[in-house]
Order: sequence, then structure tokens, then C-alpha cells
Amino acid sequence: QQKLYARENANPMSGCLPLLIQFPVIIGLYSAITKPLMCVLHISVDKVNQALQLVGLDKAGYGQLDFISQFGTLREKVVASNIFNGQELSELDGLANGAFNFFGINLLGTPSYTQISILILIPVLCFVTSMAMSIIMNKTNTQAQAGGGCMKWGMPLFMSLFSTFIAFSVPGAVGLYWIFSNLASIVQTVVMNKYYNLWVMNAQDEAARFARRENEENALLSKYSGINIRSAYESLRKTG
Repeated sequence: QQKLYARENANPMSGCLPLLIQFPVIIGLYSAITKPLMCVLHISVDKVNQALQLVGLDKAGYGQLDFISQFGTLREKVVASNIFNGQELSELDGLANGAFNFFGINLLGTPSYTQISILILIPVLCFVTSMAMSIIMNKTNTQAQAGGGCMKWGMPLFMSLFSTFIAFSVPGAVGLYWIFSNLASIVQTVVMNKYYNLWVMNAQDEAARFARRENEENALLSKYSGINIRSAYESLRKTG
């Protein structure tokens, strides 16, 4: 197998590159969502820590998310402290008044299976889109078809359940990113399979190879069509 990879200049780890590219995006997205005061509004760390300490919220974890979600009731106390200037207060009002809403869903909230709300749609759609992507890839990937049982369905099911579990542990915006990422992968797989199908491309290559060989054979037959092959062979034996 290694010789085959070397002969065809194939790198079995090349498929991991798209996944590695996504990590900085996910990390940046997670930071922007969990730390909106610093990453979105670019408020200094000192001011953010003062504000969180003033209202009794944790500086780590989802303290900034709680600050934004409760800003309506905390605003008067925050304004009286003079921690933020007028522009920063205006931007805080914008964040608190639906800047992270998506079709009525507050993406700063974290889905919970104990408190049923519309946010639970995000983990559910994470599972559905992840499984749909795995099913489509299994149908179009010849290596996946060659495998069976655990490798074919066990791993996709595990990864889908794992992403669903994570979606219950992070703000809804992160889960929404995964949903759109899965949908983009599904579209990409369908398009690539339609225009760059491995079986079709191999069949076209074989057909072209047979056509070239047939043309070469026809050219040879045309070139030596007037020659008696047996007589030529006997003549060569006598002279040789």
C-alpha cells in the first residue's frame, strides 16, 4: 500500500488538511462568542474585569455572555460606575438588544435538555446534518463502501453523537456554525461526485486507453495489410 501511495504521489494524510484549517476558525469563533466584550467590542481587559466584578459575575467561562444577556437589568448599575464611556455603552446596548439573535433564537444561550426551548433545535440539527453528511459520503466514497460494520457506520454515528453532546455544552452560535459547515460539506460532496465522480473518471480513462490501442492496431493493420505474414515469416527464417 505504501508503494502504491509513493507511485501515485498520494498522501493519505492530505484529507486532514481541511480539518486543520477549520481549527483556527472554530477557536476564533468560540472566543468571539464567549468573550464578546473583548473580541467583538474590543473593550480592554481591565474594564471588562471591573464590570464583571462589579455585578458579581465570573471573569472566566461564560461571564461575559451572562453580562450581555443580563445587561438590561444591570445597565443602571454599570452606568453609575462610569467604567464604560458613552460609545461603549451604546455598543453594549446593541449587543444586548438582539445582535446575536438568529430568526428569533438567541445564539448566546446554551441549549439544555433539561429546559426545553427553541435552542434545542441546534443540537438536533447538528446530529441530523452530521449523519446526513456521513450517509452521503459513504455512498460516494469507495473506501467507505469497502469497509463495513463499525468503520462504516459506527464512527459516523459516534462523531454525530459527540458533536451533539458538544452542542449542548457551548453557546448556540457554535452549534449553528457546525450546522452550516455540515451543509456546506454535503453540497460540496454532491457537486464533486456529480462532476468528478471517481468511477466515471476511471471509466473515461479506460475508454480513452482502449480507443488509443484500437487506433494503434488499426494503423499497424493498415500498414501491413498487403503483406503475407506467413510468407514474410518463412522468408525471415530462411535468411536468418
